[in-house]
Amino acid sequence: EVLFCYPMRMEITLLATSCTSYTVFSCMQITEPDVRLSCTVVGAEVSAQKGADKKNWYCSVGILHTQHLKNPLVQKKNLSDWKKEGLISEVFTTSQQPDCRWDESLEISISKPADEYLVIEVWNQEKPNGEDPTGSKGSKKKQKESSYLGRMFYCLKPVSSDAVTKTLDLFSHSVKHKRGNIDLLLSIKGTDAEKGSLLGRLKEHRALVTKIVVHESKEDARRRGVEDNLPPWDGQMDPAAESLIKFHAQFRSLSDFHQTAVHFSVLFSYQKANTVQMSVLISLVDSVSKLPLDSHLNDGAEISQLFNNLQEILTSTLNVLNNHLVDFDIKSSSSVESLKEHLLLVKKLYSMEEFVNSLPSNFRSSTAVIETAIQKSIVSWYSMYATSLSVASSNELEENSDETLAALSGIFKHVLNECNALKENVAPIFMKLFEVDYLAHIFLTLNSHFEHVARLLKSISTSKVSNEEHLLGVTYQLYLTFQALKQLSQASVKRFPGEQQLNSYHLWFIHFVTRWINLATAKCKKGIIEAIKNDEAIAMTEDVGYSSSLVDTMTLFHNMVVFWKHLQWPDPEKAYSYLSVLIISIAEAALYYVVEVYKKADQCFSTDGKFIATVQLCTILNN
Repeated sequence: EVLFCYPMRMEITLLATSCTSYTVFSCMQITEPDVRLSCTVVGAEVSAQKGADKKNWYCSVGILHTQHLKNPLVQKKNLSDWKKEGLISEVFTTSQQPDCRWDESLEISISKPADEYLVIEVWNQEKPNGEDPTGSKGSKKKQKESSYLGRMFYCLKPVSSDAVTKTLDLFSHSVKHKRGNIDLLLSIKGTDAEKGSLLGRLKEHRALVTKIVVHESKEDARRRGVEDNLPPWDGQMDPAAESLIKFHAQFRSLSDFHQTAVHFSVLFSYQKANTVQMSVLISLVDSVSKLPLDSHLNDGAEISQLFNNLQEILTSTLNVLNNHLVDFDIKSSSSVESLKEHLLLVKKLYSMEEFVNSLPSNFRSSTAVIETAIQKSIVSWYSMYATSLSVASSNELEENSDETLAALSGIFKHVLNECNALKENVAPIFMKLFEVDYLAHIFLTLNSHFEHVARLLKSISTSKVSNEEHLLGVTYQLYLTFQALKQLSQASVKRFPGEQQLNSYHLWFIHFVTRWINLATAKCKKGIIEAIKNDEAIAMTEDVGYSSSLVDTMTLFHNMVVFWKHLQWPDPEKAYSYLSVLIISIAEAALYYVVEVYKKADQCFSTDGKFIATVQLCTILNN
């Protein structure tokens, strides 16, 4: 199956062996690209040496490959000498002019502009092949010293099909002395001009990487048997495919920066439609973060495109984090791991100083954007849960206090459960990566809802309700929930506005405590009556000679003690008064039990007043 054919002047037909590996099938043709440099030498301003003939100025022009730059011959000799040694293929010469104004255009064949330098030497007397026309050895050295004015080197990498004017400095052989400057008009021409330019080479490489990525992801889906619905791709490529990408990048003289930028751009575009695993994006962003971005800030479109892609990834990731409490199951280890990957991606993005500096000012602090994401997520999460329980708006709450209070009790019980899970599974991740106190932001964001509960409790404490027992049960559960939330807030390292209000949560319930104790006492008395009524005065076991009524009564007393332990009223003075009421209530209940049991003991006497000793009587007395 033929996958790719691309005309790069190095025509390569690629085959897929079993749809998994790439093989170079044949090299059809290898030729140099038809790329030509158009160089117009406009003019120059030079400092002539003493004794130079200022009426005959001309230029020697040549193309030198990068690999020869450090050759000693290049540093000490001239273009004509380079040609003799095979360092350059041709030397072009302008006409002689008396005023250094040539305005002559030259077209020079080039192959890889990124690896080639334009070299121009300025002379003041023509010297064919670099020799003294007189042939005199004695005058040859003098002729060379007086004829050479200076030269310049210019890398052709940034030159494109658009003509640009350049003014470049002329230097001596040693590059220690400036000899003037020269004006040039440069552009790339030819059928392969675009391919020869950096933009064209990047476009070509991007097309190749795109085809390989699409093919590899489909192959991965085929192997997994899910071709109809592509799953998130893990980014793994066939080794031969990776080799092909590297080979092409080297063949087109692309730097590590441009290779990474292209790969990142392709995968970013791919994941918009098909999605890739988050680990792939993290790895790519990590590769970008290791590049010397500061040295590529002038790369124009490429660095701009890279930053745009990075910013789009940041925005989409933050959008996910803005709803992470809704979209992620914080009690699932796999879901929490996915959330962690999103946070790691943000962390990697903010490790690139140059990229961060390109962001709007309100996005330059990773801590600030993460804190904002937490707060937005909490608002969405609370609203979603409140809506699911049909909680009305604040203006409607006063009209339906019973039902609203029950709904709020359910909401905050859910909040408590979620907060405990967040404390264990999520908060440590945010603290480790961004030093953000997750719990503090929960309480800060929910502060307005705490105020709402306080207002509602104050209002309902003085109003008549249809079901007092139901109200007291709801308020007591709500009290225990806020008690646990208050204890949870102590785990927060960072203090938060509104904390004092949560610290005084117990004051919202102060009008209900006595009513809770009274309800507990009434339930206890009712339970005792029922226990005595059903008591058959038979010992529960052989070892313990107590009847069922005593066991039930002691259980009821235990429940009242447990109620007190759970209450944990923070104010010692008030707690003492409540405890006194509770003790009196238990004592009264105990006395009531004794009186009622005594009545059962009366039934053990005969009608004539004679005492009859029975097992039942002993059991009752034992109670």
